[in-house]
Amino acid sequence: MAIWQFEFDVIPEKEKNHKEGAWKRNIISIESLQYLEEILPKEPSWTGDICQYGKIDETCIEFFYDDNNLSDIHVKLDLRNLTKKHLSTIINFIKINDAVLMVNGCHVKPSLVDIAQEIKKSQAYRFINDPLETLLSGYGKDD
Repeated sequence: MAIWQFEFDVIPEKEKNHKEGAWKRNIISIESLQYLEEILPKEPSWTGDICQYGKIDETCIEFFYDDNNLSDIHVKLDLRNLTKKHLSTIINFIKINDAVLMVNGCHVKPSLVDIAQEIKKSQAYRFINDPLETLLSGYGKDD
């Protein structure tokens, strides 16, 4: 993770109690992937077990596979240049797939307001607003 990225997992709404491999019993909508690809082009990944949309050090979504079965979805938001359009598209992707966000062990509804509240609590947000102070205060000690 880059210091400027806010990260979270996407899990199916009905699997909120089971984080690990939550997607193994669920299906992602093909239309939602096409919708996602409009803002985050498919990129090569460092391994064949990950399908990546967007650049790894920017806003990206990683789909993790285990034996060709989707197991997990991980999102990284680049707070240096995150747009409302990008965030809205990602939120819609999550909603289309009847999913929620998992942020620091807590479930968050896929809404602009709820995600914005979580972002504002993050180390990445503090870094974007005051990089020097964030670095001098010992970034990473408690993260």
